[in-house]
Amino acid sequence: MKYRRIVLIIVFAIGISLRLYNFSNRITFGPEQAISLTTSGKMITEKISLLGDPNLQRINSYGQRIYTGALFSYSLIPLQILFNYDPMLITLFFCLVNIFTGAVVYKLVKLIYGDITAVFASTYFLLSWIPVKHSLFIWNQN
Repeated sequence: MKYRRIVLIIVFAIGISLRLYNFSNRITFGPEQAISLTTSGKMITEKISLLGDPNLQRINSYGQRIYTGALFSYSLIPLQILFNYDPMLITLFFCLVNIFTGAVVYKLVKLIYGDITAVFASTYFLLSWIPVKHSLFIWNQN
């Protein structure tokens, strides 16, 4: 039982270091993240929209636009106010949520399937490249 706890601590330490190593140079800040932050920033400074803002990147041949969902923009508003519109700190928040998700995976799998499977599941989640990649950008609605 003791070695499982040691393995779990090592896995979490490696998972945290994979996400935070050279963090400021590895984060991804693309157009989707910029649109999300701009939309929620407009909701703070101008007006709140129930429909959301039109997505400038997605227009079909008839000129119809897809609107970005306002619900996701609502969730970014407190983060922008809390972190003073700094995308680096907002990205760090999503990184910490990703690490917290690894702990939740461990607890849920332990509750349902047992200790060994929980260690394996959290190891897979924390060391897999997809969750590591998702911890390096501001999540968006897509």
